[in-house]
Amino acid sequence: MNRDKKVWGALLIVLFNRSIFRYIEALWTNNMIFGNVLKGLSAIVTCVAIYVLIRCLHEKYASNPKLHARKRQ
Repeated sequence: MNRDKKVWGALLIVLFNRSIFRYIEALWTNNMIFGNVLKGLSAIVTCVAIYVLIRCLHEKYASNPKLHARKRQ
């Protein structure tokens, strides 16, 4: 159950991360350095969320071979 929460959380972060950072960036439109730092931070957060998503899904499906392997008849 805890892995499912991590998967959904990481998926939501990947989907809505850039929108949230654009909103924060719009608050300080005159500072280009701050905008560039936010873009870099957004990319890092997205990469970490994708890593967590892949790791959790790999643990879920690699630990249960019945979910991804067919039986031969």
